[in-house]
Amino acid sequence: MPETKTETKKRIRVGRAAFRAAENPEASEKVSRGTGFGKGIVKWGKKNLYPHELVAYRQDNPIHGGIINQKVTFMSAAGVDITGLDEEIRQALEDALEDVVDDFETFNGFAVRFKRVGETWKPSHVDFESVRYKSEGNLFAISDDWSASKQTAELTNYEEIIDLRYAQLSGEGDDRDDEALLYCKVKPKQRILKNGRLSLGYYPVPVYVGAIVSILAGIEQDYFAYSESMNGYKGGTLVSLNNGEPDTEEEADEIADGIKGDSTDRDTQGGVTVVFADGSENAATVQSLNGNNLDKRYIASNKEIRSKILIGHSAGSPTLFAVNSETMFGSKEEMEISYTLFSNNYVNKRQKFIAGSLEWAFARLGKVGAVVAFRKYVLDLGVSTEVAATKMAVKKKDPVLQMLSTMGKPRKGANVIKSRTFDQETTDEDFLAEAQTENFASLSKNQKMIVKMIGEGKTFSEVSKALGKGALGLSLEIARLNLKGVLDGWKLSEAEDVKLEVRYSYEVKAGMGEILIPTSRDFCVDMVGLDRLYTRDEIERLSAALDTDVWRYRGGWYTDPDTGITKPSCRHEWKQNVVRL
Repeated sequence: MPETKTETKKRIRVGRAAFRAAENPEASEKVSRGTGFGKGIVKWGKKNLYPHELVAYRQDNPIHGGIINQKVTFMSAAGVDITGLDEEIRQALEDALEDVVDDFETFNGFAVRFKRVGETWKPSHVDFESVRYKSEGNLFAISDDWSASKQTAELTNYEEIIDLRYAQLSGEGDDRDDEALLYCKVKPKQRILKNGRLSLGYYPVPVYVGAIVSILAGIEQDYFAYSESMNGYKGGTLVSLNNGEPDTEEEADEIADGIKGDSTDRDTQGGVTVVFADGSENAATVQSLNGNNLDKRYIASNKEIRSKILIGHSAGSPTLFAVNSETMFGSKEEMEISYTLFSNNYVNKRQKFIAGSLEWAFARLGKVGAVVAFRKYVLDLGVSTEVAATKMAVKKKDPVLQMLSTMGKPRKGANVIKSRTFDQETTDEDFLAEAQTENFASLSKNQKMIVKMIGEGKTFSEVSKALGKGALGLSLEIARLNLKGVLDGWKLSEAEDVKLEVRYSYEVKAGMGEILIPTSRDFCVDMVGLDRLYTRDEIERLSAALDTDVWRYRGGWYTDPDTGITKPSCRHEWKQNVVRL
């Protein structure tokens, strides 16, 4: 008697290859409650290895890794100007800065160890992935291998170091700390984790966190392309063994596992479904379940993945990061515009965070006047190696540039009250008096009323009511008056507290457009990159010492071929500024 459909279905068993869970590793934070060295350590991610996963993403995804590398170049390749520190300490900080920037772009945080050397403190970079918070004692734990079950100084270089914020810097012998750690991060917002709890905020979140899924997808697609070139058929395949069903379930599973092998592993790709059934003359049949265009689907989605990675990095134009673009051809004009926007909107902000953190650290250690200023990186748009080497040699021999790079003060932190082209006639005293008079005369009617009422001792509420613009409107006006130097917080500035000075800067002339163009002279490129303010006395002493009129010097002279007249023709000039330092 022939079998019924129900009986036939019973004789068919499907061996299923389990799908791998597509998981985005979570940056969970958990305080260890154990005993011994591990007590109080705040674990970062699964198995306490989340930052190491971030390192792996950078190494395994060429687009993601290339963008980070390029960011590090933009931020640190031009070097830094460091003032207010001894030469040995300055050199140690310079040596550490590229690694600091590299960690900052990978993790959104960095760590610097300060070790007491005599009466000063020497900085050195600490790998950010090796540092963990301790929830007690204001300490950090450092290990070369957080995957090890046992942590000791001998096995993993395990050590604990005091947070610089709480270090005891004075006293004698055991009463003071000889090492401290500056641990800096961009403070993350709290988010809900998979366990329903809020993140603790001990560790930073990378700037590209929104693109991590796309980064992982790109890594998997690269493996797919690799495995396709190594294997015959992939992409979801059904194999039917038509010589009958095995006697036992264990035997069926053994045969299925043997055929499937590693087919669901990333290195071989695709899922294989094995079906046991009688029929078709007992011959095995192989059927593709997904068609033969799986590779084309990967290629199409790869474009979206690449775009999301760029967006996650705030990268702007892909050509700036050597990523192919279908709509842009990477012209010099596009590169210049893209870099200017990226530099202004991303690089400058990140550099200021690092510089400000280090300046705070040195102030905490007693070096209040230390200043860290990143130089501006200038794109090399097609200059040959030979020409670049020649320019570098000329630059090194330029005594004016060498001296100006060590003089003056960084513009950072200075508020320019008044600025104009330097005519070599107006004295500093006259320009300062003119600016101070204009500064008060330029106040609006409301601002003058605010100044008058504050001088009379009126409260914030009274002034706000009289102004009639609410608390926000008054706050904005107070901020403007503070910038002008008229107010010092909620009180009138005393003359000696205003600290207005005349300083000189090297800038592009009004109406000349971009600060730098591809043909800008090396002297101008470097002077703009220095972005410093000088006193008149400094420039005139330098002119006398080098027997060169620095006011007119532009790194070279131009001889008009028609008239034979030689002059320092340039798009840049010295400007006279009244600044509040």
